[in-house]
Amino acid sequence: MNSWRVSFGELKLSEMIAGQLKAYFQNGKGVKGNELYI
Repeated sequence: MNSWRVSFGELKLSEMIAGQLKAYFQNGKGVKGNELYI
C-alpha cells in the first residue's frame, strides 16, 4: 500500500536512517509489520 516510490539512492539512504529510527519506532510510535507510520 505504498503510494510513493523511491530511487535506488533513496532506498539505500532509508536503510541507513532505518537503523537510527529503529529504536524510536520500537517504542510503539508506529510499527506495523514492515510498514512505518510517521
